[in-house]
Amino acid sequence: MRIALVSDCFMPRLGGIESQVRDLALALQNNGHQVLVITATPAQRGGGYSHDVVEGIRVLRLATPIFGGIPINPFCGRQLLAALQGADVVHINTGLVSPFAWHALLLAKLHTLPALVTWHSVLKPTVWPYIPFVRPITGPTIRHAAPSQLVAREVKQVVGQKGEVAVIPNGVSLRDWRQVASWRLATRASEPASESASTSTPEPAPESRSTQAPEPESASAQETPQAPEPASTPELAPETETAPEQAKLLREQRRLRIISARRLAPRKRTLEMLEIVKAAREISGLDATLTIYGEGPQRWELERWIRSHRAAKWVRLPGRASRAELMQAYAQADIYLSSSRLESFGIATLEARAAGLPVVCPTNTGADDFLENEVSGLLGESDQDVAAQLARLLLDDELRGRIAHHNATTEPRENWELVTRLTEAEYRAALRGTE
Repeated sequence: MRIALVSDCFMPRLGGIESQVRDLALALQNNGHQVLVITATPAQRGGGYSHDVVEGIRVLRLATPIFGGIPINPFCGRQLLAALQGADVVHINTGLVSPFAWHALLLAKLHTLPALVTWHSVLKPTVWPYIPFVRPITGPTIRHAAPSQLVAREVKQVVGQKGEVAVIPNGVSLRDWRQVASWRLATRASEPASESASTSTPEPAPESRSTQAPEPESASAQETPQAPEPASTPELAPETETAPEQAKLLREQRRLRIISARRLAPRKRTLEMLEIVKAAREISGLDATLTIYGEGPQRWELERWIRSHRAAKWVRLPGRASRAELMQAYAQADIYLSSSRLESFGIATLEARAAGLPVVCPTNTGADDFLENEVSGLLGESDQDVAAQLARLLLDDELRGRIAHHNATTEPRENWELVTRLTEAEYRAALRGTE
């Protein structure tokens, strides 16, 4: 099948939609399809129309320097239509504001081209502005998809009775993260029995963990991780102490590690994350640390908060991290925390869950599709609820160990094999609409 993947943004820009389009293109090519990515993103600043190949993917760039590198080009209609007509099916990827993708959608409707529209963003609270544009052009040849039940419900409000909305989760390459999960299991199995005084699945102390976490698939041969030799552990209380008291002392002798990875932007609610962890530390009485990987325009606000709250001893903002660096960090962490309430799916959260980390997250987000409360994580309605759940997980060794064990031994279903199969089914449905 000849497939045109349309996206306003693509490499060399790097973000959630760009990564999903790239990985989907690679997965479709692996299934024998011919894929062309059509984008308004130039190959370099000031660039215009061009053809190139990115990671083995053919790319048509209908860019213009007129708008200073912003991926907008209202003058490319003829070239865009010609490219779309050369495909068997058009797959349009849209965010909250995607003029290039919407241009392609309008052309697909006007020329009866079979198309799938994937909505990558949470629309609330702005569902209604999309209705006058999207609903009239929805029909048998125009299919819609969303990465989660949350977004699917919103898109259904937009298309009304004129179309169905398929749920196709975002794809995640699980192999590297499952390697981290296996390493965590092996490490836990190697620990001295004295550390499991209060739980059958104890959390290992950072001091006892090998710092050599697994490397990404591309960086090393993939073998089942071997359990590292345990190093010395903090001295526990005398034998006269009860098991719960021993566990409490062990917690106090080490700092539990909370971790997150996100863009430092207001939409991600990272300032609220700092407040959540501050509250959880106060509730639990534990000196837990927070490390947030990522970069973005809100860094200065976060740094100001850290200074004003004298939190530099327990909050770290190390910046962007490679996959290998995140693997190392997840292997050593105790809990993954999310605070965003506008996650259409939550790729970073799924990666952490796949790595075997217990997750604490707000409810009513896209992550609801792959997180089960009390099983793979703890969910909270309000920020106060999230803080209380985080404090609970910090204090409850048995619960934390049980969730970590479940996440390490139960593989998520959201892999590229599933995503590709569901996407191909929607392509076939769009093609049938033209018959």
